[in-house]
Amino acid sequence: MTRQRAGMLLSIPLAAAAVCGCRSSETLTAKSNSRILPTTTEVVASGALTATGEITARVRQPVLNLTCEAPSQQHLGKPIVYKLTVENRGAVVARDTVIENPLPAGTRLVESSHRGMLVGDKVVWEIGDLSANEARVVTLKLDASTPGPVFNNATARSGHAQAAAVSSKTNIKGVPSILLEVADVSDPTAVGANETYVITVKNQGTASGTGILVNCEMEDSMEYVSSSGPTSSWVEGKDVSFAPLEKLDPGMDSRWHLVVKATRKGDAQFTVKIESDQLSRPILETEASLFFD
Repeated sequence: MTRQRAGMLLSIPLAAAAVCGCRSSETLTAKSNSRILPTTTEVVASGALTATGEITARVRQPVLNLTCEAPSQQHLGKPIVYKLTVENRGAVVARDTVIENPLPAGTRLVESSHRGMLVGDKVVWEIGDLSANEARVVTLKLDASTPGPVFNNATARSGHAQAAAVSSKTNIKGVPSILLEVADVSDPTAVGANETYVITVKNQGTASGTGILVNCEMEDSMEYVSSSGPTSSWVEGKDVSFAPLEKLDPGMDSRWHLVVKATRKGDAQFTVKIESDQLSRPILETEASLFFD
């Protein structure tokens, strides 16, 4: 006797199954895509005839697989793009498939594809039915608020399949952005008087700048008087150099002061150059001053 049930096929090789009016009962349990399960079935025919025997039941159900493509690292300020692929590797349709992706701590949703909706603190895609061996792809963009690791977890679910989960890690890197400003205090300056130059270095980025070197170049119409700042200095001819600033955190600034005497009238230029561990080339800034009699 053969019986077709939702998602399964029962074959009962019993002589009693041929008797008119037979009925049977069986208990089946399955947790995989296609699994052969032995069970015992009792067939009762009209009259008092009964027969008991072993049957084989093959149970089929959907099997979900979920994968995630994500960058291993990203710079702060650029979105993290996730590509989620859900696939039904089972032999029957996966009904009412849903993908859920909770927002990792310290992130915000930028956009999601395929009508992904933000429900509470997670993005939800209602995929619908997935045929056997069918796959769907959705994407997600998130912004991180601080440097450090971002751990993302997503889950795919269907009515008659075990949930599938996937995790990824993206390391968010900050970037230092160094700004140099140079200003003279008393321009124009009389010959024989002192002029003070203020050198300000700001970090406008999202990571610390390190090994910051400041070098100043005076013209012939300038004579070194003094210098001060967070690091020590030394003078070689018309060049004044400061010892490296070990670290400048995001949003912070440091200032150095250099005092010169105006020795000759005319237009003068004071040049500052800074270098750091993160800069690929020096930053130059020139401040023009007028020296008069």
